[in-house]
Formats: sequence, C-alpha cells, structure tokens
Amino acid sequence: MKILNLLETGQAGGIEVLCKNIVLNSKQDNRICFLQKKGEIYEELKRKNAKIFSTAELKKNIFKIVRRLEEYCKSEKIEIVILHHEGIFCEIVYLLLMHILKNVKFIRYRHSSFDEYAYENCGNILKKYIAKKITERTLNKSNLIIFVSEAVKESFNNNFKIQTKQEVIYNGIPKEFFENYSKKKNYNRINITFVGRLTKVKGLNLLIEAFNEVHKKIKDIKLTITGEGEEKEELRKEVEYLNLDNCIEFTGRMENVIPVLNETDIFVYPSICEEAFGISVIEAMARGCIPITFNKGGLVEIIHDNINGFIAKEQTTEELAKKIINVIEIIKNKPKRATEISKNAIKTSKRFSIENTIKNIDESMENLIKEE
Repeated sequence: MKILNLLETGQAGGIEVLCKNIVLNSKQDNRICFLQKKGEIYEELKRKNAKIFSTAELKKNIFKIVRRLEEYCKSEKIEIVILHHEGIFCEIVYLLLMHILKNVKFIRYRHSSFDEYAYENCGNILKKYIAKKITERTLNKSNLIIFVSEAVKESFNNNFKIQTKQEVIYNGIPKEFFENYSKKKNYNRINITFVGRLTKVKGLNLLIEAFNEVHKKIKDIKLTITGEGEEKEELRKEVEYLNLDNCIEFTGRMENVIPVLNETDIFVYPSICEEAFGISVIEAMARGCIPITFNKGGLVEIIHDNINGFIAKEQTTEELAKKIINVIEIIKNKPKRATEISKNAIKTSKRFSIENTIKNIDESMENLIKEE
C-alpha cells in the first residue's frame, strides 16, 4: 500500500516521532508531507533517505498546497491519506483533498483528546462554531478514525455525533528501548527525569516546585529535563530563582534518550492536560524507570498505581512532591519492592512496541482498502 501521512510540522514531538518510527519500520510504502514547517524530525528522516517532502515554501497557500498534494497523490498512486495534526489549516487541506481524490481512502488519526479551550482561542463565537464544524466534518467524512487511547475516543464521542468507523490503536516505541537493558545499581543519588516538549500543558512548573519541596527534605537528588519548547527560558528562570541550578539540568532535545533513562530512577510526567497517551512514559518504563503521573487522560490506561508506577490524584505541588518522596523511600528502604515495580513497568511497556502499533495500523488499512 502507498500511504501519505500529513503533518503540520517536522519539529520534535510525540506525533512526529511516532510517524518517523512508522516510516522507518513499516513494511508498507509510507511517506510524509510536512505542510508548514520542516524541523528536526524532517532533517533526521532526510538523512535516512526516507520518502518525505514539504510544502513549507508555499507559505500556507492552501490552494497551492492542495494542488501540489493532488498532483503527488495521482502521480504516486497514493491509496490512503492520513491526517495526524490538529488545527483548522490542516483540516481544510484534508477536506479539500477528500473532495478531489475520490479513489483514495482517508483516515483521521487523533493523537490528542478533544480540547474545548483550543476552540475558545479561535476568536469570536462564529469562528469557534466554524472550527468545530470543520472538525466534525473531518471526523464524519473520513473512512476511518484512529484514536491513540480509549480516553481520546471518549472525549470526541462526548462532544461530536460521529458515524464513522472508529478504532483504538495505542502508540508504540522502537525495539532499541527493549534491547541491551542496563540499570544503575548505586542509589546514593536518586535521579528524576522528564522527557517531552517544554510547554505549559506539560506541567513542568509543578514538577520544579515539587522538586524544590522534595529537595528541602532529601538533598541527594537530581532532576534532568530533556526537551525543547517555548517555556524553556521561563523554567530556567524559575530554577535560578529557587537556587536549584546545581541539581536541575536542562539537556535540550536528544535524539537518543536511552542513556539518560538508564541513569533514571523516577520518571515524572506531570501533564496537566488530558494527555492522550504519553509515548515518553512508555520509553521510560521500557528502561525500568518508575513512572509518576497525574490522574488524567490515557495515562491511567497504562499506569496502575503502586503496581507498575504511581498516580498523583491531585494536580498540585504538594501531591506531586508527596508521591516523589514516597517513591524515593521505596527505592532506598524497600529495594525489592522497587525492583518489582520496575519489572512490572518493563513488562507493561512490551505491549506497546512499534511493531504492534504498525501491525494494527496495517491491518486496519488493509481492511479499509478491501471495503467497497
């Protein structure tokens, strides 16, 4: 099958990484078009000679972009088009292609839970209404909707009347996260890590504040923040203000996070939004890290409190700090229990391999192509 994946940008993020892994590991003929920006993932795939291109030079001219995509799909005999990113621009491009390419199947891949706040930011009431109608149309005009968790599926079905066929396919991680497993044995210092995009919805200010509270009681700890984003400088200022420069490190984005995760004891993912899935949490669990997250979104489908990780019930500094202290005490005073939780995390992560994800996606697309 020849599949064209549509992404808004090629910057580093969970959606982009998943699509990169699909392109690099799938037996199907997957390609990617980056509609507006290129970025790190685009450059990485370019170096690996993947089938990618960008329409960024067309500067958001919808009609020129649609024309370019139409010509590409027809010349390359594309059978399926998959839209991954959110936003009115992407969805209009997708709808126009759907109107033009009658012999192509269309899949709407929803990586994030429905967010009413996003529509509030559209502007006035009319713009908000139009935006929601466009979303509803893309959902109901598609041949298939893929959700990355039951939580995402539920959030959309609670807000839209959807007639389209729907499936839940969990995200997966590459095989290297399961290979050559090694873990540090010295617990003289507890290493805490976050990996992800540095944005407000990831709750990193809460993590830094919680770390500060923990550090007042337990000195031999370190926090590593890996990733890039618009909040980076504000977070750095907060760290400086709290005089935590010597125990909080910003590494920037890393193509290979396995070495960092190998040195990690506790992986904290303090997202305050309805997190759809959390691919970095699975990566951390695969390397034996004990995860802590909030009781929101798709992560509660993965993490079972006090079994393969820990869930903070309230989105507060106090609750997060209490959970971190709890896990540190388990690691230091009950090492067998900590090892058991770590092994449970690894076992859980193996359900979420990129091979399983691709297998499920391929089966869905094959069934779609067979349908008349």
